[in-house]
Amino acid sequence: AFTSLINRYLDDPASLADLPADGDNLAFGRPATASSSIGDATPDRAIDGDGDTVWNAGAGPVAWIEIDLGAATEIHEIRLTVSQDPAGLTDHVLSCRDEPGGSLKGFAATAGTTADLAVLTIEPTAPPTCRLLRIETRVSPSWVAWREIEVR
Repeated sequence: AFTSLINRYLDDPASLADLPADGDNLAFGRPATASSSIGDATPDRAIDGDGDTVWNAGAGPVAWIEIDLGAATEIHEIRLTVSQDPAGLTDHVLSCRDEPGGSLKGFAATAGTTADLAVLTIEPTAPPTCRLLRIETRVSPSWVAWREIEVR
């Protein structure tokens, strides 16, 4: 079953620089790969604890980013800080793998109108256990990009 989406906007964009970069974010500093990247907007920029840097696919959907959590980990919450211009309809699917090269197992999907600096919070009703977490964007009015991805 897919979870519902909680979509909120940051009241203070300056607070992006203060995103947690501690042990609470299981994705922080972990290896990441993506369907594509442009320039220095590489996948590691979405998990560096700095909301001023971004991963940018350099292309529209379908595009994905995958984070290796290093070991099977139960996921209770994912926060995705959007980098997007213009605002518009987006659709994302979250999946995981037990091991590199393993099959993808979907566990959540989100759809709705998003804009730059929005934070999408996904709280799975049945927390999956994943080693590799994939966020795939299937619909977006712009290039696919994330400012920050947090996993708890």
